Amino acid sequence: MRPEEIRAHMRRKPFEPFRLVVKVGSGIAIWNVPCNDGAIVMTNKILVGKYKDVDEIPLRIIECDLRNVLRVEPIKSMKSVKRRKSEP
Repeated sequence: MRPEEIRAHMRRKPFEPFRLVVKVGSGIAIWNVPCNDGAIVMTNKILVGKYKDVDEIPLRIIECDLRNVLRVEPIKSMKSVKRRKSEP
């Protein structure tokens, strides 16, 4: 996937949480991006924060080659994850 496609999701106003569907070995993984600073997109990879609570610092960072990102899906409801308020 191209970095511009993911960055477009991250820059939406108001921000809407989304998930990345990623090829991992012979399977797939789903990584949520619950807030607009929940990931860092680079030219050929993405760093995704794994949160216990969105209002906290990420517990860890997952690194992924953008060639392994299959698609981006909106998250309709995130009951277990609070949305972070936009900062001025």
